[in-house]
Amino acid sequence: MPIHSSFKSGVPQDRALRKINEMKKCIFLFALLIVTEKSLLAQIQWASDSISTDKIEWNNYSTTFLGDVNNNIPFIITAIPNNGLAANIDETNTPVDISFNGSLFRFRSHMSEKSIFLDTYDSSEVYFLTPGIYAQNADKYEFQVSLNAKKVITPWTQVSRFSNFQLNTFKKGYGFLGGYKTSWGNFIAVELRKKGSDTAFTAAFVSWKEMKPKITGLFTTKDFNNLFKIMTRPWDKTIHSTTVPLNPVFEPTENNIILTMKGEVYIKNALEYSLLKNNSPLTDWKINDFDNNLIWLKNLSPGDYVLKIRYAKQRHNVTEYHFKIKPYWYQTGLFQILITLFIIFIIGFFTLLYNLTRQKRKLFEKEKQKEKSENEVKSIRAQLNPHFVFNALNSVQGLINKNETEKANKYLADFATLMRSTLASSNKNTYSMDEEIKMLGYYLQLEQLRFPFQFRIIVEETINPSTTEIPVLLLQPLVENAVKHGVSSLQEHGKIEINFSRQEKNLIVKINDNGKGFNKTKEQDGYGLKLTNERIKLLNEMSKNQQINMQVQQNEETTIILTLENWLS
Repeated sequence: MPIHSSFKSGVPQDRALRKINEMKKCIFLFALLIVTEKSLLAQIQWASDSISTDKIEWNNYSTTFLGDVNNNIPFIITAIPNNGLAANIDETNTPVDISFNGSLFRFRSHMSEKSIFLDTYDSSEVYFLTPGIYAQNADKYEFQVSLNAKKVITPWTQVSRFSNFQLNTFKKGYGFLGGYKTSWGNFIAVELRKKGSDTAFTAAFVSWKEMKPKITGLFTTKDFNNLFKIMTRPWDKTIHSTTVPLNPVFEPTENNIILTMKGEVYIKNALEYSLLKNNSPLTDWKINDFDNNLIWLKNLSPGDYVLKIRYAKQRHNVTEYHFKIKPYWYQTGLFQILITLFIIFIIGFFTLLYNLTRQKRKLFEKEKQKEKSENEVKSIRAQLNPHFVFNALNSVQGLINKNETEKANKYLADFATLMRSTLASSNKNTYSMDEEIKMLGYYLQLEQLRFPFQFRIIVEETINPSTTEIPVLLLQPLVENAVKHGVSSLQEHGKIEINFSRQEKNLIVKINDNGKGFNKTKEQDGYGLKLTNERIKLLNEMSKNQQINMQVQQNEETTIILTLENWLS
C-alpha cells in the first residue's frame, strides 16, 4: 500500500488555547486515572538497548507491514509471535477504537487509512522493525510508542538500533525499534514520522487479545469421508459443516471422533487438550498429536466425556466440549444388572445343589451311623435279655433247691408276665416312663420272692410319666445291680428307692440302696454295667441334643445317678 498520505501527531498552533482549556477539564479525570495508569505501566515491558536481534527466535514470529516494498519511503514491520498459530483465529478481529475522549489520537480519526491494526494471542513481546531506515538516514526519522492511546511509553526518539536479520528482500541493517508487550485487553501503538514534523506518516497498532479455541467441525467414523473432502478442498464452503452440535450422543460404533479448530495450527505444541470420562481424568493435559488444527480421539469406550482444549500460550482460556458415547446393549446398566443376577443365580444354584448333595451324603452317612448304632444298641439289649433270663433262672433254681415250690411257681408265672412285656417292647428304642416303672415293679416283685427287701418308686409331680419317653430297659440292669450287690444279703432290712425328678429340662433318675456297695472299678467292668455303659455311649452318639450321664456315689449307701439332658419339655 502506498504511504504518500500523512497525518498529524501533534496539536496545531491555532488550536493551542482550545487544547489547554480542554486539558484543564481533564485534569481531574487524569488524577483519578493516575493510579490505574501506574498499575498498567507496571505491566508493560520493552526490550533494553542491549538486546540483540540475533538472539530472537524469528521462526516463531509472523511479520506484516503497511507500505510498498518498491517504495523508498520507510514503513513499520510488525513481528508478532505465533508459536505455531496462523491468522484468522478470532472472528472479532476488528480495528482498535482510538476515537474515545482522552485518546492521543482523537484528532486523527483518519489514521486507520495509513495504519495497520493487528491482534496478538501470545503474551510474548511484539517487535517492530523499519525497513527504509538505516544508519545513514536514521537522523531524518523518529518514532513514538504509546499504550492504549493514552500514555506515552517512548517519546519521539531517533532510531538508534539496527538489525541484520534477513527479512524478505529487504536490505540488512534496517531499523529495529525494540520489543514491547502488555497485559491482555490492552494495545500498543507505534508511530513513525520525519524529524521536525508533527505528522506521522504511518503507524502500527497491536492488541493483546484473549481467546479460546473454537470448534468448527465434528466428524465421527461414519463421516470421515466428508472430512477428507474438506482437507482436500478447504476453499469449498459447500462441503463444510455449518454447525457443531452441543452435547451430542454418539452410537457405540462412533468411537473415533475428530474435531477441527478455527484457524490454522502448524506446530502441534501450540494446541493442548485433556479428556475426562465420567468426571474422572482419562487423559491429562497433553500436546496435540498432529501439526494441524484437528484433535483425533481414538477408540473411546462408552461414557460421558468432557474434552478440554486450550492454546499453549493462553492456558487460562479453556474451551470445554461435552459429548456422550452410548454403550452397546450388552454394556447397559440394566443388562449388567441382569447378567450379574443371572451369574449370582447360577452360582447360587450350583452352590445349593452342591450343598444339597453334600447334605444328602451327610444324612445318608448319619443314617447309616444311626442304623449301625441302633443295631449295636439292639445287640446290647439282646445281650442284656439273656443276662436277665440267666439271673432269673438262677433264682428259680435257688427256690427249687430250697423246696420252696410254691414260691418257685409264682416266680415263674411273674417271670413269664415280665418276659411278655419285655418281648412286646423288643422292637422299640424308647417307651414311656409308665412302662419302664411297670417293668421295674414286676422285676422287683420277682426279686422280693427271693429276698424280702423293701422298695419304692417316686415320681416328681412336675413330670408326666405317660408322655415322657426314655430308652427301653435302661434302668433294669442298674436296679438288678442294686438287688444283687446291695440288698440281697440284708433280707428284710434291705431298701431300694428309685426317684424320678426334674432339673430344668433334665430328667434325673436316682437308684439308691442301703447295701454294702461294690467295687466300682471291678463291677463297672462286669457284664451288666459294662453293657449299660456301652449302650449309653451309643445313645449319646445317636443324639447330640439328648445326652445321658451316669455317676456312682458310695458312702454308707450306694446311689447311681442318671442325668438325661434335655429329656423334658
